[in-house]
Amino acid sequence: MCNVYKAKFWGILNGLEQVWERGCRNVLLETNCLEALHHAKGILMINQLDSYDIHAIRDLLHRDWDIDIMHVYRECNRIVDCLTNAAK
Repeated sequence: MCNVYKAKFWGILNGLEQVWERGCRNVLLETNCLEALHHAKGILMINQLDSYDIHAIRDLLHRDWDIDIMHVYRECNRIVDCLTNAAK
């Protein structure tokens, strides 16, 4: 069990690890969680509960690749909305 932010951090970390392992070096990461984006970019301080995931995300972001992280509104992310609706 975890909170929504922990799940978002884990999802970002898992996604970054997968694209790195697959050799993708030009990546656009979109998230609808503005807090996760701010933590990843170092704008917000890290709290103790999420420190491992956030440090791991930041370490991945500093590797030798071209990566951009941007905020998208959940309603605008049609792919996620379609997948969510299809799973119901």
